[in-house]
Amino acid sequence: LAEIVPDGKAGYVVEPNQPLSLANAISKFFLENKKEEFAKYVAIEKQKYSWENLVHAIIDLNKND
Repeated sequence: LAEIVPDGKAGYVVEPNQPLSLANAISKFFLENKKEEFAKYVAIEKQKYSWENLVHAIIDLNKND
C-alpha cells in the first residue's frame, strides 16, 4: 500500500502496470543491498500499525468523550 510505505525507506513505491519501473526497483534493491535498511524501517512501520497501538488509540478516543 503506497499510502503507508515510506518510499526509499521501507520499500519502493512504483506506479501500477509499469513493469519496467518495477524491474528497476527490484534491481535497485539488490544492487544497493537495501535488505537490512528496509527491514529496519519495516519494523518501525509495523509497530505504528500494530493491534496494540490501535487499541490504545481507541481507548484514548473514548477518554476524550
